[in-house]
Amino acid sequence: MNMQLTNSRLGTGSMARTIEDKQRLREIARQAISHQSDLRLGDDEEVDVSTALNYLRGGNNSGEICGAVVDRKSGQGYVCLHQRGTISEDPKISTGPNEEGYEYFEISDMQGFFVFGSAAVLYVYRK
Repeated sequence: MNMQLTNSRLGTGSMARTIEDKQRLREIARQAISHQSDLRLGDDEEVDVSTALNYLRGGNNSGEICGAVVDRKSGQGYVCLHQRGTISEDPKISTGPNEEGYEYFEISDMQGFFVFGSAAVLYVYRK
């Protein structure tokens, strides 16, 4: 499941993440999982270099990733789900200075999650 989350934050679109950017992403992520007591947020957001390609696989066991919250106004790049050998173009979410809002992805044990570029992501883990 993919759910768009919104806010009224204004920003410059710079790749430098401010403390306020990080706090807002954590606040949005906390709201997204507030109804699920078996989940916890990662310790800190992750932001890769602009040419990075990061792939993580979802899982059902304690400590495994089961979700991700993406700040769409973070660095230039995109995120998408990977399903059984194919990258899903729907949703393929772009990030960068001209984007707005946040996206929450549920990542099942049969899915992977790709991050290309400098998108800021806060991962959700099973307790």
